[in-house]
Amino acid sequence: MRISDLSARLADRETRQIGGRFIQINDLSKMRKASGLLAVFLVLAGCVDSVPQDPAELARQLLIVDTHIDVPYRLHEERKDVSQAAPSGDFDHPRALAGGLDAAFMSIYVPARVDAAGGAEALA
Repeated sequence: MRISDLSARLADRETRQIGGRFIQINDLSKMRKASGLLAVFLVLAGCVDSVPQDPAELARQLLIVDTHIDVPYRLHEERKDVSQAAPSGDFDHPRALAGGLDAAFMSIYVPARVDAAGGAEALA
């Protein structure tokens, strides 16, 4: 790509140069929103009287969400009853309850080799 082409493309977008880098305005907007959320969280964290030192008490006071549980693929490889305590794997229901898990989202993992071979949809 020629410099003149790059200049024309940059002129078509609203950009700013910050620290020698060109950043699109919508990226700056996202950074501002993230900074604002961080500020809100820091203010809210300062409103807490004290943080419990006991992990179990902390787990009772907070909402704990796991957004990536690979149980479906694990069960595809080997059938197990995750409603019972299991010696292996990253998840079973008794350990989730004991750890204070409030919400779990199961993910459908598909290995890259399966996806590359065109079998992702069938496996999912």
